[in-house]
Amino acid sequence: MPPSDITLLSGVGLKDSIFERLPAYWRRRIDVLDLHRVIARSASRVGFATIADFKGLESRFILLSGVGSSGQPGYMSNLYVGMTRARVGLWLMLDEQHRG
Repeated sequence: MPPSDITLLSGVGLKDSIFERLPAYWRRRIDVLDLHRVIARSASRVGFATIADFKGLESRFILLSGVGSSGQPGYMSNLYVGMTRARVGLWLMLDEQHRG
């Protein structure tokens, strides 16, 4: 699959997300998506957006993280919106403490 088919979604910005911990090689291949970059994505780059900014949009593959924990306000909304952006495949990353 081309990297442009993959979108990283998080409840927080890139700098505060788990995706910031990726090796430098992969971080350099991430485009933070805005209106222009959503329309004209580079085929060689993975997209990143916050869940709120990606609401109403779709991607073939979504890697979702940083939705919060089940006791936090907005948790279910972030989880629902993030999960329903995927058209083909969804990967969900949860901290061990948030599984259950």
